[in-house]
Amino acid sequence: MMFVGLIPPDSLPDRSAPIRAAVPLAYDIDAFASALTSHPDWAAIVLRLTGSAVFGAGCLALAARSYRKAMNR
Repeated sequence: MMFVGLIPPDSLPDRSAPIRAAVPLAYDIDAFASALTSHPDWAAIVLRLTGSAVFGAGCLALAARSYRKAMNR
């Protein structure tokens, strides 16, 4: 499931597009792939990477809170 972001969206069936859209790694890969084109859209690249960073920070904060709660029991 984690590596579904590595598969280009054009080669996936239509019904698996929502699954790929739910994987944060897919946004990073799409951002880096579009950065390698001849005319990259830097605003879209920054937006994708920022969204991924916010998601990662949120997951880290949730994990830290859960860990702290578990240690206080």
